[in-house]
Amino acid sequence: MKRLSFFALFLILLMGVSLTSCNFNVSKDVPISVNEDSSLKELKKKYESLVNEKSVLEDRLLNLTSSYSSLQTEITKLKADIKRIDEEIENSYSIFSYLENSVLESAVLVSHSSFSESNFWIFAFKDYIGSGFIFRQTGNYYYILTNNHVIYPKEGSTLEEIYVNDYYYNEYSATLLANDASYDMAILRIERKANDLPVMKFASDNPVGNDLVFAIGNPHGQINSVGIGNVLGYSKVNLSKPVASSNVKYDVINHDAYMLSGNSGGMLVNLAYEVVGINSWGGTTDTYENHIGLASPVLKIKEFISQNERYLR
Repeated sequence: MKRLSFFALFLILLMGVSLTSCNFNVSKDVPISVNEDSSLKELKKKYESLVNEKSVLEDRLLNLTSSYSSLQTEITKLKADIKRIDEEIENSYSIFSYLENSVLESAVLVSHSSFSESNFWIFAFKDYIGSGFIFRQTGNYYYILTNNHVIYPKEGSTLEEIYVNDYYYNEYSATLLANDASYDMAILRIERKANDLPVMKFASDNPVGNDLVFAIGNPHGQINSVGIGNVLGYSKVNLSKPVASSNVKYDVINHDAYMLSGNSGGMLVNLAYEVVGINSWGGTTDTYENHIGLASPVLKIKEFISQNERYLR
């Protein structure tokens, strides 16, 4: 019995030693590690991708917002420009409508016939075509202003008759009431039974630089032509050679509204449809860019008419 007990004790001690060794080996040679789950890795990867995508979308939204703001500004500007152009078109239409229906009907074509004599022959001819405009009416009489050189016969010939054609191209024999080479102006009178031609009004003062003006006349006999330009300033008349019919010494209007031969005597009109001058001379070039028109200013027109008021009664 003692031998069995001793043997049992020996076995118990031996098992204790083995268990201790086993525990020691596990803790020393096989360390415990925690491995990430594959689904967690995928979730982390998707999160990072979404963060990046969000950042890209935010940048794009910022750019689009900036572009939208710029587009809104551009759209507002374009709308304002379109409105301005519409107003200018309407204004231009109103101007030309009034010019056509009122101002042009005051414009006339002026011509004259003259004759010259030689030892054996008498030559008669229609000599010059120019322009003029109606500035007064009394009953059936219409008073017309034109240039003196328009009704002045060529050297060596004698004035025979002056003719006026109105807006409707009716022709009248005109009476010369007054003329003066120092103004290069002349006053004519025609009698017309119908009182339907408008009378032009004069501006209260001379035009100034950059004023918009319309040159109305009959260049080369073309009825009722309108040239548009601006007042450039004032200067003396510098003719290439002295002319008996025109000897103006005062400063005249310089403008770039297009004119040609035949515009002489025509009116220069402002945006208020008032006469601010009478066109008398043109530039020496046929090109529009270099063209300069010259016109006697309205205060000189009034001065000339005032000096000859006695003929208008």
